[in-house]
Amino acid sequence: MPKRGRAKQIVPLQFPRRGIYQQEAFRIVTRFPFGFLQKARRVNLRTEALVYPSVEGAEQVREALPSLEGVIESTRKGHGQDLYALRDYQPADSARHVHWKVTARTGELKVREFTRENDRRILLVFDPRVSWPGNDPRAAELAEAFERGVSLCASLAWHFAETGAMLEFRAPGIDLPVAPARDLIYEILSILARISPQRDSAGESLLDAAPADPAALSILFTGTAGVRSSPVATESGYVFSLCA
Repeated sequence: MPKRGRAKQIVPLQFPRRGIYQQEAFRIVTRFPFGFLQKARRVNLRTEALVYPSVEGAEQVREALPSLEGVIESTRKGHGQDLYALRDYQPADSARHVHWKVTARTGELKVREFTRENDRRILLVFDPRVSWPGNDPRAAELAEAFERGVSLCASLAWHFAETGAMLEFRAPGIDLPVAPARDLIYEILSILARISPQRDSAGESLLDAAPADPAALSILFTGTAGVRSSPVATESGYVFSLCA
């Protein structure tokens, strides 16, 4: 690199877990100009990386949460009455769904995509309260189960974003109102990246309020027993334990 020059290098990194990773400095090492001696210099530069939870595909979510298979399928795009989006034509598409005006304007075949007739709004709740004590001999196993729950919750949110579902999300101190899941997904991933097990009552308010949409389907991840009587855990809802 010439004197007073600049260089940009992308360095791929792999992090073992979700969360916030901080770096206070880095080292510049060189053997210039003759390659005999190595010189190094420490440069103070505070940086921070937020690592999202791992996201699994729909098939893996079905295997882990088989009771949700119908929910996963029902949020897929279909051929109902409400226009979902315009997209490029695919060989399997029906000619009656071609949007001829847009096709003529763009010079490319565009088709109308519709929501399914039975689409429902989703309330996704992550309650990080856990009931195991800090000295529990199964602490490592339970912590791993908690991480698995975070990943599955993130995977569901990602799936709903990909399929255009309407989503409401709750976590301690957070209530994201109903909106297209694609508009909320990165905020949800950021929340789940930072979340940790709690052993207090911080999550109680999560379960006190019913879904904003009475017809919404609720999906609750919790480490607390006995939540079936809460407004969130409706008879048609799903509750998954963070301790299993």
